[in-house]
Amino acid sequence: LWPGLFGIIVFVASYFSSPEPFSKPWIVFASIATVACLFLLPWYPRTAWVASVALFVFIMGHSVIGVPALSLMVLVLIMLFAAKGYTVATVVGTIIIWYVGLIEWANGEFIPLSWVEAIVWGIVVLLSVIAGYVSYRSGWQQKNLQEQWDTDVKTRRETMGKMLHDSVASSLTSLIMRLEAMSLQPDLAPATRKELVDLSEQARLSMKEVRDLLRTLS
Repeated sequence: LWPGLFGIIVFVASYFSSPEPFSKPWIVFASIATVACLFLLPWYPRTAWVASVALFVFIMGHSVIGVPALSLMVLVLIMLFAAKGYTVATVVGTIIIWYVGLIEWANGEFIPLSWVEAIVWGIVVLLSVIAGYVSYRSGWQQKNLQEQWDTDVKTRRETMGKMLHDSVASSLTSLIMRLEAMSLQPDLAPATRKELVDLSEQARLSMKEVRDLLRTLS
């Protein structure tokens, strides 16, 4: 929820610093829509991205921006969407945002006249894309490391379980069978028979503990 909360804080601060522009209905609508996109982006990234690009075109289509946060917040949206890993959609949307941000809608000039402004705006937009991509790569690497760690732990657990089963469990099973067979001999003294039975029960208890440990490992 932090992107949406961040958007709310920014627009509340913009309102208290300069409340006059918020008297215009379209600015209120654009502010609410921008915050909504920030909230939706983590769960519905592609839908929120398309809406964000369309909203930026709508905002830039007005001659008076009034609230700088409306145009600058798109940089946050670019960074967040790039961090999701949608490369093609990010590139297409970013190019549209870069081009629309250079158009003089009021004068009907649809070709950027100042290449310095185009380069500076392009660098700013590109930095947002790079920041998002770095975040995506970091998350992707962390996810891969986590998967490798889980696989390694699972393999080690299976190996330990197999070793316990093949060595301890098999030995205990053999010991129990031998003790039970010895206790059935008719010429044993009662004390010796009782001792063999007790040893057999202790071995069975140890076998149960080994089985519990194997279940825990699995």
